[in-house]
Amino acid sequence: MCGIACIVTKTSLDNTILCLRRMAKSLSHKGSDDEGFYEKNTKDAKYTIGLAHRRLSIIDLSSGK
Repeated sequence: MCGIACIVTKTSLDNTILCLRRMAKSLSHKGSDDEGFYEKNTKDAKYTIGLAHRRLSIIDLSSGK
C-alpha cells in the first residue's frame, strides 16, 4: 500500500516543505521503501501547492519510481 498527501496554502514554500515532511512521516506505515515531495507556487504566486508520497515496494519493477 502507498500513501499520498496534498496541501494548498497561502504560506511560503519553506513552511510547505516542513508540513509535507510531517505529513509524509505520518504516512510511514503506508510505505517505508521510498518517499517523494513536490512543491510549486501558482503562476500568480497566491498559493503554494505541495504533494508528498510514501511507497511500499511489493513487486518492485525497475521502473517502479
